[in-house]
Amino acid sequence: MGFSVNASGDLMPLSTSPFASGASVTSPVIDPTGKFLFAGDTSNKAILTFSIDSATGTLTRVGPATQVAAPPFVLTIVKAP
Repeated sequence: MGFSVNASGDLMPLSTSPFASGASVTSPVIDPTGKFLFAGDTSNKAILTFSIDSATGTLTRVGPATQVAAPPFVLTIVKAP
């Protein structure tokens, strides 16, 4: 389930929520540019990619999941200097 925060600080459900994902989504991380969110899907051994709308914060799934060899329990993004 996804939410936005309105002007008075209340959480409002996003119209695009709930998001299609696997049964066990873990470790969401946002890239340094703030344009993408990545999450591990441990049940399907995959990485999910979402774009982030800069005006609304709405997540949109980008392409198919990226399959990996083992369940991705922890994701980390390192920004090079």
